[in-house]
Amino acid sequence: SSDVCSSDLPFDDSDADSDDDTTDSRLESSTSKQDRGFPENRSSLTSSRFKSTPYHTIIVNEASYATYHAVLVYILTNHVTFAPLTSAFLPSAAVSTRQLRSSYISSEVKRRPLHPAPVSPKSVYRLAHLLDMPQLQALALASLKTQISDNAIGIELFSDISGWYDEVQTMLVDYAAAHWAKIGRASC
Repeated sequence: SSDVCSSDLPFDDSDADSDDDTTDSRLESSTSKQDRGFPENRSSLTSSRFKSTPYHTIIVNEASYATYHAVLVYILTNHVTFAPLTSAFLPSAAVSTRQLRSSYISSEVKRRPLHPAPVSPKSVYRLAHLLDMPQLQALALASLKTQISDNAIGIELFSDISGWYDEVQTMLVDYAAAHWAKIGRASC
């Protein structure tokens, strides 16, 4: 796994602040309290210092608990641990790549029980995009970039996230172009 902090990448903070962890996502947003079941008087939900703070409700369905948990921990700590991509594991005759990845994540959770489980950089990228968190998107993209290999680039180029996000697709195509001599000879 790769531990990454936002301080690891250069950012301008002047305006402050799937790798199968998730499936298709839907984004709804609302500024109305009533249409989402919020009480008219929010005082029971927030402290007095936040009563006048404007808010925007974003509902993202079908994101995994592990991904949400990792993003919430990141919001509090600026720390996230990314799991290896499924495509990084070579399948064996007896075990699938998903099983190998799942075993790796389970061993990491046992090794570091007080930390959130390592999560897919692709899933974090997608959720960070939906929550408009560009720094976290950049961290997830950087992790994805470090995990790409000549043997896995074909899988990643045709993954859903590559089709959904131009920035991811551009990074993957650039990698493929730069490594084409080796990729063309790689066994599939």
